[in-house]
Order: sequence, then C-alpha cells, then structure tokens
Amino acid sequence: MENEQQEQQQTLGNKKLLRKIAKWVGLIIAGITLLLALAFTYLYFNQDKIKNAITATLNEQLATEVSVGGINIDFFSQFPEVSIKFSNVRAEEAVANPMQSLFLFKGIYVRFGIWDLIDGDYTVRTLTFEEG
Repeated sequence: MENEQQEQQQTLGNKKLLRKIAKWVGLIIAGITLLLALAFTYLYFNQDKIKNAITATLNEQLATEVSVGGINIDFFSQFPEVSIKFSNVRAEEAVANPMQSLFLFKGIYVRFGIWDLIDGDYTVRTLTFEEG
C-alpha cells in the first residue's frame, strides 16, 4: 500500500514537471515567434527606405547610373535572410555614346541578414544574377 502511494506521488510529480517543461517550451516558442513577427513588420513598413538606401549605394559604387525596373522584398524564400529582388536592371557604359549596355539582368537577388537591415547595415551577404 505504501509503495502504491509512493508511485502515485512520483507519477504526480513527473506530470507536474512535464507540465512546467511544456509551459516553458511554449513560452520560448511564442517569444521567438513574436520577435520574428515584429522584425518582419518593421521591415515591411520600412521597405521603401531600405530600397532607396540600397539603390543609392549601388549608384555610388558604380561610375554610371543604374536603372531598376522594380524592387521587391522577399522575406521567406531565403529565410532567415531577407532577399531583395531588383528586376530589369540596366547600367550603361561610363563613356560617351555607348554602343551597348555595361550590363542588363532580368533580376538581381541581394541577400541580407534580417537583423542587419533593422540596424541599418546594408552589407550584402550574397548576390545572385538571373538571365544576364
């Protein structure tokens, strides 16, 4: 009888411990989810600022003007990094009356770290070129 009571108490103790562990795991997962949601929300509402800063940086780095047909921010295809797709990117030669473009790409994907973009650090991690 005493053994049965000890087993029941041990079983109750194990259940309480499992509930505490489940509660903490749930809180940690909820916290991470909330943090990522806040980061994506910030990036979404500041995407024009980010696009303008990156385009300005490209124009500063090249001796010629770069024209971009469209810019889209993609949060999920390269997660946990953020991709920015520049569509129909063209740069002319930096000489008078150029015979052809310096380059023309259907798309350029520029990848950044989420936290870097939030901090205003536009350091490129990876470049991928599409049809150029």
